[in-house]
Amino acid sequence: SRRRFDVTRLMEDVSMELVSIIEEHSMELPGIVVETESRREYPLGPVAFHVLGYMGEIPETQFDSLRELGYTYGEKIGRAGVEKQYQDAFRGTNGQEYVEVNAYGRRLGTIENMPRRLPVPGNDVYLTLDAGLQRVAEELFPDSLRGAVAVLDPRNGEVLAMLSHPTVDPNIFSMASSLRSRNWAAIATDPAQPLNNRATSGIYTPGSTFKLVAAVAALASGHITPTTRMRRPCTGTYRIGRMYKSCWAAKGHGHLNIVGAIQKSCNIYYYQLGLLLGDSLINHYASLLGLGSLTGIDLPQERTGWLSGEVAYNERHKSRGWKWTPGLVCDHAIGQTQNVTPLQLALMVGSLAHGVYVFRPHVLKEIRDRQGAVVGRGHAEINTILDLQPAVLQTVHEGMIKVLQPGGTAGRAAVEGGDIGGKTGSAEWKKGEKTHGLFVGAAPMRDPRIAVAAVVENAGHGGTVAAPIAGGIFRHFFENLAEERAADSLASAQAGSDTTALAGVEQAP
Repeated sequence: SRRRFDVTRLMEDVSMELVSIIEEHSMELPGIVVETESRREYPLGPVAFHVLGYMGEIPETQFDSLRELGYTYGEKIGRAGVEKQYQDAFRGTNGQEYVEVNAYGRRLGTIENMPRRLPVPGNDVYLTLDAGLQRVAEELFPDSLRGAVAVLDPRNGEVLAMLSHPTVDPNIFSMASSLRSRNWAAIATDPAQPLNNRATSGIYTPGSTFKLVAAVAALASGHITPTTRMRRPCTGTYRIGRMYKSCWAAKGHGHLNIVGAIQKSCNIYYYQLGLLLGDSLINHYASLLGLGSLTGIDLPQERTGWLSGEVAYNERHKSRGWKWTPGLVCDHAIGQTQNVTPLQLALMVGSLAHGVYVFRPHVLKEIRDRQGAVVGRGHAEINTILDLQPAVLQTVHEGMIKVLQPGGTAGRAAVEGGDIGGKTGSAEWKKGEKTHGLFVGAAPMRDPRIAVAAVVENAGHGGTVAAPIAGGIFRHFFENLAEERAADSLASAQAGSDTTALAGVEQAP
């Protein structure tokens, strides 16, 4: 009874033949009308689905509250991604008029002296995404695997690309209800959970990518210098109490300094570093770099992750009677006790490359009204000021650059002539299963403009599966950078030519 004056959709995508029959028999069908409605179209299909989101009818449980804001029964609203985050900007205002109808539902015309309100179109929302970079990320990610990629501009927090795999074609949600229901059933029951945005809400152990954080903690706190070597060389195994912990290289790496430990990703060096630093100090720098907390990105359903540590671990596992041990400190230093998102990893490596600020990631570039005037804009907001000494950053950067050089673990991310630094990781998640492969990197290291984090689930070593994805993204970036610089040089040369020509013109007396 509350909706007796609302229009209820009976059928969608009806044929012109049925439209003709309804119009012909309109006198016999009071209240039955044919209306044309708009639908959202996504030209890129599944590309960037988890950023863009999709639209759906207002849920029954939300309608009464939304009705007070001018929404009508059956209206579609944003249900995920940008569609949901910026629903109010997209929507505009519905028009309204009072119409007289007869007993058969036929319109007799508008009622005089009743207020008529013209519809107001919604705004246009422009994003920071680079469509070319987004397509490259989609093409590079293996079809048969799950995971995520996040690409940021470390200078301001702009999201350049964001991928979660598997993905979904959002045009499914604009289909007629019968087709939409069938597709929705397949998506909702898919064990791969394709609706989840793994880049912002996927929780992964960071593995050896976290060694960059431990290195920063050790150098910044003064516990080591760039030339410090641990007391015990890496022989492939390390004894702590009655436990033996292994390095990924069975023959070991020998005596290394911190740069060599980053390049070789030596576990034995970092086990000793973890015991030297303790979990609290490591976590301080992890938090400073944006790990284990919300980044504040302007997308819904972001998750925080978890940094672990003695206090958090003991509280979490109190019911099981588990206690934090020195062995867990060793695991902590190599990134096997924490949970973070791919977006946090991209933020961490980009901030380390930038060296000054940790920016809040954002996808909004600007909002324009129908006349083209800017009515809203995304801003570079600072989450944290790093305040790290240049010598600390220089040492970590040197190690990151060597990771992509011969002898490092991420040669497949290298681009000829590219000034790239990074770190691989292999994260254990289930006994007997392949590790998750991870890679984080930034470029150019002398003036960072892009930061990448790639996570490939259950796929093996990060240098084998995740680094090539990042390498393709870096390659696309450097190709575009070369074109951009060539265009700037041409424009500069033309401007100089024009100036010379003008200067040589004789002036009339």
